[in-house]
Amino acid sequence: MQTNERAEIRHIPALDGLRGAAVAGVLLFHGGVLDGGFMGVDLFFVLSGFLITTLLLREWDETTTISLKRFWFRRARRLLPALFGLLVGVAIYALVVADGFELGAIRADGLAAVAYVANWQQILGGNGYWDVYSAPSPFLHTWSLAIEEQFYVLWPLVFVGVMRWSRSNKRVLLGLALVGAVASAIVMTLVFTEGADPSRAYLGTDTRAGGVLLGASLAIALSVWGTVRTDGARRGLEIVGIGAALALAAVWLTVDGGTPWLYRFGFFACGLLSIAVIAAVVHPRPGVLATALSVAPLRGLGLISYGLYLWHWPIFIAIQRTWRLDGWPLLAVGVPISLGVALASYRWLEQPIRQHGLAAWRRPGLVPVGAMAAVIVLLAATAGGDGREAVAVEIADPAEMAEQFDTLPDFSGDAGTTVPATTPVTAAVPEAGTAPILRTGPSRSRPGRRRLGRRGAGQGHDGTPGRAGTARRRPGAVRLPARQRVVADP
Repeated sequence: MQTNERAEIRHIPALDGLRGAAVAGVLLFHGGVLDGGFMGVDLFFVLSGFLITTLLLREWDETTTISLKRFWFRRARRLLPALFGLLVGVAIYALVVADGFELGAIRADGLAAVAYVANWQQILGGNGYWDVYSAPSPFLHTWSLAIEEQFYVLWPLVFVGVMRWSRSNKRVLLGLALVGAVASAIVMTLVFTEGADPSRAYLGTDTRAGGVLLGASLAIALSVWGTVRTDGARRGLEIVGIGAALALAAVWLTVDGGTPWLYRFGFFACGLLSIAVIAAVVHPRPGVLATALSVAPLRGLGLISYGLYLWHWPIFIAIQRTWRLDGWPLLAVGVPISLGVALASYRWLEQPIRQHGLAAWRRPGLVPVGAMAAVIVLLAATAGGDGREAVAVEIADPAEMAEQFDTLPDFSGDAGTTVPATTPVTAAVPEAGTAPILRTGPSRSRPGRRRLGRRGAGQGHDGTPGRAGTARRRPGAVRLPARQRVVADP
């Protein structure tokens, strides 16, 4: 029974605080004021791996089996209601805010979000993740939810298979999780090319599995050996946890999405720091770190972190496009609205279904009915847009573009840094004024500097916007440098 107790999940306020810190970092990054805030997503990955594996261990210790049907249904009850609500919300966005040329992309992104393949849809779609001139999708941030859901589907199968094959030898499972985490980091290193679009390395399930597997490894290790017991070891664990938290804070403050060392075992190292923090705060004797992370504001954010993560991004986009706010003004308006919507979702949608199981959700056959209804609403709202309609393009002055690129583009072609289009040139934009286009070729500006912030709504490192995005553009317009050549789809 001792092992069983080790695997149990008790409510730990500090873990709520960690979730709150993670989602706060993402919000600040999406607002354009914290370059490294996207690392909050990686903290979510580690937490998910730890918590889900702890649940599996507890059930295995109690029953020597895992009810996959019950496990997946619990995950569906937890995740799908808010996602269906988001589909309806984005449908309203598509009707009220989005331009016609965006509707086809919104429709495709929404379907990928529901199928939890958004990360691969973004990779295989061929659009650079830091494409300066593309309109940000309200579903862009669902790539991370797709990776977590893929983990929820595959990891229980691996868990059951290994535990049965090894006759419940958790050390074998631990070894597999650690090997998988290292292999994922190696794959990320291999697919990353400095100076090129890092989307494949950043978005791939294979390259991002390291974080969730490190969290799983911590859960297994605690189940096998338990936590430290002596006073000296507890103090040592606390010191390591505080040091890891400070190191993570330094990373968040100094990196951006194009920082090369992150893709060369940097994300893996941050995952190790995250499990050190988690190990310190889950100890039965709370220390300074657990106390600090248990403050009410962080715990409150953590409790609604899922809904807040889902809703804030389309809300930020709508605000930026409607009122052209960015930076702290955007956060001042967008965060309260996002909090209100997330609280409403938590109180009246997520919690009733999660805790009490509304009558409809007690019948698994009605889950796809709810999904289909939300999808139909989205399809109806995006009908008529195929991503090819002409849109007005504001032509920027080259001097203004100097603020958006490391070197002022020399459009004469003699010297300097240019912004090449990766598709064939079939039309030229006039030097000033506006011109109709169908689609621009992707740009290769410095990666990792795009957030929904100072200069408009662009895509950034975790589906987030960045400073190399559009500059003071009116809603729906795409900013281009003078003489930039663009391509119209056939």
